[in-house]
Amino acid sequence: MVIQAGTGRFVDSTQNPEIDKIKKVCSDLILGKDTKDELLANTILIPLKTDNNPLGFIYLEDAQYLTNADRNLIHVMVYQCASALNNLQLYFDLKSAHQEVSQMLEIAEQARRMAEAASRAKSIFLAKMSHELRTPLNAIIGYSDLVQEDAVDLGYKDIVPDLEKIQTAGKHLLGIISNILDLSKIEADKLEMHPSEFTINDLVQEVVTIIQPIVESKHNHLDVKYQSELNSMCHDRHKLKLILLNLLSNAAKFTHHGTIIFIISDNIENSENVSSDYLYFQIIDTGIGIASERLKAIFDPFTQEDDSTTRKFEGAGLGLSISQRFCQLMKGNISVSSTLGKGSTFTVEMPIKIIEKSLP
Repeated sequence: MVIQAGTGRFVDSTQNPEIDKIKKVCSDLILGKDTKDELLANTILIPLKTDNNPLGFIYLEDAQYLTNADRNLIHVMVYQCASALNNLQLYFDLKSAHQEVSQMLEIAEQARRMAEAASRAKSIFLAKMSHELRTPLNAIIGYSDLVQEDAVDLGYKDIVPDLEKIQTAGKHLLGIISNILDLSKIEADKLEMHPSEFTINDLVQEVVTIIQPIVESKHNHLDVKYQSELNSMCHDRHKLKLILLNLLSNAAKFTHHGTIIFIISDNIENSENVSSDYLYFQIIDTGIGIASERLKAIFDPFTQEDDSTTRKFEGAGLGLSISQRFCQLMKGNISVSSTLGKGSTFTVEMPIKIIEKSLP
């Protein structure tokens, strides 16, 4: 900025050749170059800086008439001018940053809505496909059972083992499809609760009867312990049974020639909900255990201890994920502690009576 001496008016550089010289000196100083040009006598050139970065210079002529007070005032004005320019730049920077953040938030919101829509579409698709697959699969299992009975009656016992394998594979596939159907219903918020009153002892006996052959097939011993006198509870019996079957099945699957302890109690140590309103199911095994770094992901869908376990032990890795989702839906909780090579402990905390208003 160049002001004509004496008039206080801005100078038109096209009408005054001295301006080109002043501009060149200022430019060289800004760029840090050594300048050979000299300014006119009795002039002042004051740098205009923000954060020690030169923006330009204030050039004044006839400085011999300025007192020290005038010079100090000029320096104060230059400092205030630099501060104003700096604040103006900050304003533009903040405005630009705000616009960028707003655009990013809008993009993120659009991406979130698209992801949610895709997730819902996936869940609906899986639910429909799982339902469509279960119908013919049930027919295959039913007919294989009839063929097996006919084979025994007609004396074709040599084909019975093959028919049993067909049934076993069909039931295994049906279990996986049912798990996918349950998971897709959970993700689509279409899973409903069906509470009823039932006897705890009857539920445990039913679960033990179902799981006992799986336990024995791995040469394991199942020890059931009641640590309190338990009567009945009002909850979704079917979902609680599936949770216990999933946990006991996992314990049997990953334990060989070991022991599985199934504890049922209304009080348990190290629990946040030590209350008579809760029931606790604890499954302790002496199996392969889970590495500490894998514990956080153990409840993720389609996850097992690691890739090698997925190959060595059959299963889709849905049981624990579904069990956790069921527990959350039923206002309960599931936790795990484990030591690699020594075994795992899964604990289910479940309210004895579900509150009707908590149902979806």
